[in-house]
Amino acid sequence: MNREFHRLAAWFVVGVITVWLAAMIAVLATAQRPPYGRVAVVFSPSTTDEQAISAITRAGARPIDQGWLRWVWAADLDDATPARLEAAGAMLVIREFAFVAVLGCAGPPPATTLPFSTRP
Repeated sequence: MNREFHRLAAWFVVGVITVWLAAMIAVLATAQRPPYGRVAVVFSPSTTDEQAISAITRAGARPIDQGWLRWVWAADLDDATPARLEAAGAMLVIREFAFVAVLGCAGPPPATTLPFSTRP
């Protein structure tokens, strides 16, 4: 009985890793640099909120909101490009959907993240 349980647990772990790898491949394949629209901008965890907002606006993008992880921001590219955001200090600029699908960052961040938030 004990041996069967270990075999079942091993197959479960292999299954979880396989599903995770397939999901990561699918997400990374769709996470190409977008030329326009809404993106997720990932900064270093040591970046403050003020530094992140400043970097996004200096690059010509418009900050939308902050994700559950405080170093991840949603932004509209407007006049910016992913290269300009990276030059301003972003570590990664990807389509917002891909990032949300992998890390589950959907949902509202704390209400105090942006003084100009559009939420009621």
